[in-house]
Amino acid sequence: NGGGYVAGSINSHLDLASRICMETGSKVLLFNYRLAPEHPFPAGLHDVQTVYHWVMANFQRTHRICLAGDSAGGGLTLALLAGLLKEKSTLPECIALVSPWLDLECKSRTYETCRDKDPMIDPDDLKYVAGLYTDQPLSDPMISPINNSFKGLPPILIQAGDNEVLKDDSRILARKLEADGVNVQLEIWE
Repeated sequence: NGGGYVAGSINSHLDLASRICMETGSKVLLFNYRLAPEHPFPAGLHDVQTVYHWVMANFQRTHRICLAGDSAGGGLTLALLAGLLKEKSTLPECIALVSPWLDLECKSRTYETCRDKDPMIDPDDLKYVAGLYTDQPLSDPMISPINNSFKGLPPILIQAGDNEVLKDDSRILARKLEADGVNVQLEIWE
């Protein structure tokens, strides 16, 4: 779920998950992860890792496992994948990211060029929330997963809106994935 690592729950994404189930005929597992500032980094990432390893231990032999994440959930998904690549762990079959927040330093161009266009997110709020999420350097690849290498990832779909401040996070990730030989599809929606 989204929420900038400090808000949100499975309830905020229940409708989206239900639609995915109906369209694909698949089962979806939604789960809450611990939120900052009460539970700063790496608590949420540890929760994601725990759930992923539980799913793989219990369902890998009988199901095709795919991961999806929205906004901060997309960042946690990508951080999880970076860790799995380093550990040489079993990867999911595919990944979908919706408006992933991947650069907690908020350095890319669209943090400014889309500042007044984005209907939901203010870049200054993101910078504030990043400080609630962690007091560690925001450039840390597990905090800003855009700073990782992704060679060996399974196919990945990335979707973002044209007016989002997070749009360049998606574009930069797509370029990095392509350079690493990953099958990536980037969709920027009007």
